[in-house]
Amino acid sequence: MLLTVTLLVTALTFVYVYLAWYSNYWTKRNVPGPTPRLLLGNFPSFILRNRPFVEDFQDIYDKFRSKANVVGVFNNRQPALLVLKPELMKDVLIKNFKHFQDNEFADSISKESDPIFGRNPFMLKGEEWKEKRAEVTPAFTTLRMKSLFPFVEDVAHRMKQYISQQKSQEPIETRELCAKYTTDVVSSCIFAADAQSFSKEKAEIREMGRKLLEPNFQILLMFILIGVAPVLKKIIKIKFVSKEIEQFFTNLMENAVTYREQNNVKRVDYLEHLISLRSKKQLTSLDMAAHGVTFFIDGFETSSLAMAFTLYELAKSPDCQTTLRNELLAASNEDGTIGYDSLLELPYLDQVLHEALRIWPPAAFLSKVCTVPTEVQVTESKTVLIERGIPVMLPVWAVHRDGEYFEEPERFNPDRFSPANGGTKAYREKGCFLPFGDGPRQCLGMRFALMQVKRGLFEVITKYEISINSKTKQPLQLDPKTFIICPLGVGTGVAFVALVYLFLAWEFGFWQKYGIKGPKPRLLFGNIPNLLTKKRHIVYNYDAIYNDYKNEPAVGYFSIRTPQLMVRDPELIKEVLSKSFHNFSANDFSDTVDEKSDPLLARNPFSLSGEKWKTRRAEITPGFTNNRIKAMAHLMDEVCERMAKYVKNQANSNAGTATLDAKELMAKYTTDVVASCIFAIDAQSFERENPEIRLMGKRIMNFNFVVQLALLVTTFCPSVKNFYKFSFIPKDTEEFFIRIMQDAIRYRKENKINRTDFLDHLLQLQERKQITDVDIAGHGVSFFADGFETSSIVLTYTLYDLAKHSAIQQELRDNIQKAKEIGGGSMSYEQLVEMPLLEQILCETMRIHPLIAVMSKRCTADTTLVGPKDRKIFVKKGTTVVLPYYSISFDPEHFPDPQKYDPSRFSADNGGSKLYRERGVYFPFGDGPRMCLGMRFALTQVKRAIVEILERFSISVNSKTIEPFEMDPEQFMLMPKGSIWLDFKPVA
Repeated sequence: MLLTVTLLVTALTFVYVYLAWYSNYWTKRNVPGPTPRLLLGNFPSFILRNRPFVEDFQDIYDKFRSKANVVGVFNNRQPALLVLKPELMKDVLIKNFKHFQDNEFADSISKESDPIFGRNPFMLKGEEWKEKRAEVTPAFTTLRMKSLFPFVEDVAHRMKQYISQQKSQEPIETRELCAKYTTDVVSSCIFAADAQSFSKEKAEIREMGRKLLEPNFQILLMFILIGVAPVLKKIIKIKFVSKEIEQFFTNLMENAVTYREQNNVKRVDYLEHLISLRSKKQLTSLDMAAHGVTFFIDGFETSSLAMAFTLYELAKSPDCQTTLRNELLAASNEDGTIGYDSLLELPYLDQVLHEALRIWPPAAFLSKVCTVPTEVQVTESKTVLIERGIPVMLPVWAVHRDGEYFEEPERFNPDRFSPANGGTKAYREKGCFLPFGDGPRQCLGMRFALMQVKRGLFEVITKYEISINSKTKQPLQLDPKTFIICPLGVGTGVAFVALVYLFLAWEFGFWQKYGIKGPKPRLLFGNIPNLLTKKRHIVYNYDAIYNDYKNEPAVGYFSIRTPQLMVRDPELIKEVLSKSFHNFSANDFSDTVDEKSDPLLARNPFSLSGEKWKTRRAEITPGFTNNRIKAMAHLMDEVCERMAKYVKNQANSNAGTATLDAKELMAKYTTDVVASCIFAIDAQSFERENPEIRLMGKRIMNFNFVVQLALLVTTFCPSVKNFYKFSFIPKDTEEFFIRIMQDAIRYRKENKINRTDFLDHLLQLQERKQITDVDIAGHGVSFFADGFETSSIVLTYTLYDLAKHSAIQQELRDNIQKAKEIGGGSMSYEQLVEMPLLEQILCETMRIHPLIAVMSKRCTADTTLVGPKDRKIFVKKGTTVVLPYYSISFDPEHFPDPQKYDPSRFSADNGGSKLYRERGVYFPFGDGPRMCLGMRFALTQVKRAIVEILERFSISVNSKTIEPFEMDPEQFMLMPKGSIWLDFKPVA
């Protein structure tokens, strides 16, 4: 008990010290600032969401604005500098721009993690930002704006019709009206598409735009984690745009380009600029889509907010509304329209819009990162050196509402921006008016945004009188976009616990939404607690779920916090593996590695999906033809001789019996076989205690602590796989296999050796397809891993079953002797693969001793499976679907008396294994297009070893074997604790 308490106190102390480590950062530098709260820093509303976060800025600004030019603050535990004086804000944005040119979030995202946002100029840094900005800038020239104006007018007319069609007594939700308008405008100008926001209840582009910008808990969590540990920015890259949205906008862009080119359409819009840019700069469809989404976000969200807030202020101020209406009507054409030039030259319209942007700036604050250490004046007599990497925050909201710069700041007063008062220029020169930022990184789309908002305001104000409806709560409050609702004053501990709880339980209602039954998950553990506790193997958790829902074709459960689907019904299993394979073509592991993080494992067909998988499979399939396996049979014979000699040498001199760990013995055998067939080397597993290739093989299959931790992290937060790829094969192991493959190739070529083995196939493949040495090594490791580990376990279990059933063992031995007699003292390859009893024994062993608990697939497209009685089961794209092979193997509904070892159930008279495969209840090697490629080779080497052992030895179970079996929770594959010990006695 004392030890437990000590460890707990130590852990809590460590956490506290870590969280509070930087809390005196600004104190040491004599920079004033508020005291940070543990974990929450000085901006608790970012996490608690109990009030609009701008109020945190406002409180700090009001408290310190008269005391210093800058103030030291903390975003979570990360120190940042809050600039309080407009003249210093100007310095950051303009004068010292080179020292603060990057936005704060620039290093939290990458093109790899988020191809869309990763190409957004807002997220880019340095030269890459300059290049991207240079590409976009020509799209916003006056000539192009003028060319886009008719498209904006067209949408404005549709908005007018929409308003007129609404019931006169019903109020219109202005925020939604403006969002429909700006969505249609930017869709037309970017993608040359009619978004139909005014005619459809849920127009697709509108919904995708909403999804693009709606709050996302996982993104919030990533920001919190990065705030707690900024170093994570180098490891974790945030993905703002989901794959679904990315694909939607990419397809939209590709279709728009294709239509325009095929139909020779000429239209001076943003799409035309992108097409011309593509030919000059060789832009990809993804680059174009990213440009399009950048424009879409700027033109859709910020513009709709600016327009909505302007209408709100005009509705509150009837006199201003009347003054504006008179100006607009006076500038109108006879048909009620207005020209581009006339619209942009209206002074009062400018004043109204700028005043609305002052009160309701699109960005409440700007956050830059110091890229060059810079001195800043804290007070008249004191300066501080801002270190590289420190965020510098500019509180736009607070400055815009400061009475020192704007008289009566809470009052909507367009006249403050009148030409007589200097317009906006006077305020911009002071650095206190920044609705679109300032300096080189000022918003590129500002002119377009203002143009479309002005045209929208013209249409509304000239046709309608607007007023505030009683449904609008006054005074207007910003929506804090609550994810975590905590009363004001809740402590850090409660807030943190609430955050953790919400994260862990976020998906727990997932299966209820789709009407799929399943067990209630436990917080932190989900329904597979052994994954964390390691008390027992996870197979027992899966088996319990399977048996608790016997009447369900599929069961929804949770792996820690991730929803997964267990498909129980054999017909649906066949659907997943074969009939609807295109919707479940990826293994669950497929998105965890890539060729950069793990060059060898990423080339294994098991880890691949889509076209890459097809290509790799097509390359490797010819390596497993019947003729090639037959040609490699003599290599197996050589290893069998060495294995028999090894067993005899281990025998006790008195009894003549060798007691051996069968798993280790069979691993030596399969290591030597695959090393010979792939790398053309003698692994010497039977001669040396720990040959290098044997050790390296173990390192591939036995995941180290770091790998296990990585797998655990992805179980807690699957989205990590979208922006971080793991390395499962250690670097030295990777280098070893590449080196021995290169050595084998060099030796064979230099000595002109012809040998029909797997290496020979790889050399032919290299000649035809110019694949690299790393590709060849990847193929070799794929073959090695498959042929070494799984085959050795199947062999171990087969020998155990034969040792337990002496009558079956003797019957098989007799069959072997008869076959050899027919073959004149030797057994041919054909005889080996066609021995009926041996085939039955292997099939029954692989049924009663499954190597894995479940087979996991990834749903690649939204799918509806139709179960018994036309029961519809919706499977969402990205969902892990598991096929419970272990539990099916012991289900009496599919295998009568399932605990009994009975090879005859697979006899030809009973339909063989084919019968069970057709029923969807027997798939030890998988089924369908992704069935194990090396199956025939694996079975051949397994059969050859069994023949060798039974011909020479009588085997029995040694007392060191712990029975009944309890699966080892530390092993991924199903192997019992303490291994399987057998006695090998030479046959007289």
